[in-house]
Amino acid sequence: MWADRSRGALPAFEEAVTTPSGQIPHAGIAVVNYHSADDVSGLLSSLPREEGVRVTVVVVDNSESSAEVDRLRVVAGSKEAAGLDVHVVDAGRNGGYAAGNNRAVAELAGFGPDVVVVANPDIRWERGSLGDLVRFSLAHPGSVVSIPTSEHGSVTSGMTRFLPLTGYFRADEPGSAHPLAYASGHCFALPASLWADLDGLTEDYFLYCEEIDLAFRLRARGGDFQTFDPVVVEHAGGGTINQGEDARSGVSFFYGTRSRVMLYRRFRRLRLFLIPFLVLRLGWAGFLAVTGKPRSGATVVRALWSGLRVPLTPGRGA
Repeated sequence: MWADRSRGALPAFEEAVTTPSGQIPHAGIAVVNYHSADDVSGLLSSLPREEGVRVTVVVVDNSESSAEVDRLRVVAGSKEAAGLDVHVVDAGRNGGYAAGNNRAVAELAGFGPDVVVVANPDIRWERGSLGDLVRFSLAHPGSVVSIPTSEHGSVTSGMTRFLPLTGYFRADEPGSAHPLAYASGHCFALPASLWADLDGLTEDYFLYCEEIDLAFRLRARGGDFQTFDPVVVEHAGGGTINQGEDARSGVSFFYGTRSRVMLYRRFRRLRLFLIPFLVLRLGWAGFLAVTGKPRSGATVVRALWSGLRVPLTPGRGA
């Protein structure tokens, strides 16, 4: 595991940082739910209860199901949520990952958090202080903070590097300064003021690539990434989408391909990789078709076509 650089800095930022309000640190946690109320319950149960930090959680439901909203409201009042200020918002539509988180943070703004923590329902807080995370984030006002993550038996920094030729990615070092590095979207933190300056997440993608887009826009304004080693979360991964092969084909295959094409179109530095990516994805679609998964192959082709044609919101790329 990497050197625990942030832990050594704890006393300095604890003494030096005060919150914008002058009050105790306030963490606002944004959660987007899609038929995963049980996961939300597990997440809330895992969050630390500690003195000296205020915690507000907003759960935005994208499920388009009144029954799911009712389940979330029960969760919000359950013993698993005891000691937390939890609010459930019915989005009324499934606008995707970015739209759900933007709505959650907009709702959180009314409670005045100092720091926004974006958390997927399928993470569990393993160790570390929310108060220390808030103070660390406020000590780095121009930074997005990645959260070390336990997944499949190993711990990574929560930083990921995008590999544009293939569209895949790999784990990166803490606080990576690589121009294609970003904080993984399952859990990251940043000052509420920085979220506002960046105008939240780009909603065009629906699913996937939002955090890479955020990284490009952050670096364009001179920001960077930090990793806060004292906190570790566990990530189950794909809990809300990988519900069997058909669900994965219909969601992961489609949006995983479509969003990458949109990302390449949006940012100048990635455009030279668009043609190689299209060729590789067409080859993958053909492989799926001849290995007994023709529907999945067709989904990839449709995603490529959609990604090339869908309009992009102006002013969100470079």
